[in-house]
Amino acid sequence: MSKEITIITSSFPYGSSESFLEAEVLTYVNKGIKVNIIPVNPKGAPRHLVSLINVIQINHRHIGYIKALYRFLPVFFFELFRSKRPLIVISRARELFSLYRRALGCFLGVKELRFWSEPIYSYWMTDSVFILLFARKENLIPVAISRVHGYDLYTEVSKDQYIPFQKYFLKELDVICPISDFGAKYLLSSKVLAQKIHVQKLGTMDRFIRKVAKEKSRYLVVSCSNLALVKRVHLIPEILGETCLPIEWVHFGDGAELESLRETAYRYSNSMIFKFLGRVPNAEIHDFYQKHDVSLFINVSYSEGIPVSIMEASSYGIPVLATDAGGTSEALPSSYPLLFPVDTSVERFAEGVKLALLDPLLSTKLSEDLRMHWANSFNASKNYPDFYNFIDKMW
Repeated sequence: MSKEITIITSSFPYGSSESFLEAEVLTYVNKGIKVNIIPVNPKGAPRHLVSLINVIQINHRHIGYIKALYRFLPVFFFELFRSKRPLIVISRARELFSLYRRALGCFLGVKELRFWSEPIYSYWMTDSVFILLFARKENLIPVAISRVHGYDLYTEVSKDQYIPFQKYFLKELDVICPISDFGAKYLLSSKVLAQKIHVQKLGTMDRFIRKVAKEKSRYLVVSCSNLALVKRVHLIPEILGETCLPIEWVHFGDGAELESLRETAYRYSNSMIFKFLGRVPNAEIHDFYQKHDVSLFINVSYSEGIPVSIMEASSYGIPVLATDAGGTSEALPSSYPLLFPVDTSVERFAEGVKLALLDPLLSTKLSEDLRMHWANSFNASKNYPDFYNFIDKMW
């Protein structure tokens, strides 16, 4: 069996994004598998785990405009004629060419490195997939494999309802690994060949320590996501305020909506304490869960792949309230009572919060069920070795 894997990422292990990749990388390291990472857009400070992995720095090659355009045009015309929004494709032609040219430069920058004989895949189904397609065309790799999550899959929530090169990637990739059954059904509805689709779920590390306080002056509610409109974090202070309960709300994550969210939260500050802790290392979130009695985790997104944040909360047995968006229902036990339709009203959400916080018997059952469901479905120590073995067989 091969004992090496290469992952093409966006910026990981630099900066603070893609934190959910840490569990996969650490699982491989703990299993004695050497991990190579190719970050196509490295920015920010390196993380502590860079000493455990081999980070491949891309020496981007400059590609002449004419040479790149010659290779790009067949791809562009395929995308144009297969798209349901051809005018959008035309309007974004310059952007598409820039992405393609950059990907070609990335490929030529790593082409001579000696890792092609080991399993390699793209973490996102974005322009980084081109690196694999170029490598396969030159017979450097036998198959081109990519995971696909949410923003790189669901066109309905993307800019202009169009994802660059998606049609081309769906045709050219040999293996597409959605992270949820919901994602697999979406791909099938897009007429992707069924034999290409292989669901490979994510997972989180087991760091279970469940702290439960005997007495509570306030209920601690946590949320964790980027502050983007699709996450609808602005609804959370309205929901918690509607309960009229003594609540401390802590949010992990940042983004463009921070200031407007802060203004919304202030409107409910008479009864609710709130803290925005920003984007922090994943280890700090686990440390928080281990040291605090979290009464509820809340996620009211209207689109998701399958939330790793819910997997992490579930691994600690923290009760979860969530919307039935994307593959979220798969992260929760069947017939879960606090899974709500996306269009649920603030008042109905608030009733669910009160139910979770005020009924100790229900809270205990939710905690036990979530912990068991996580152990059966989203334990990193099982899911990632299974994924590694799956792609290793193709090499």
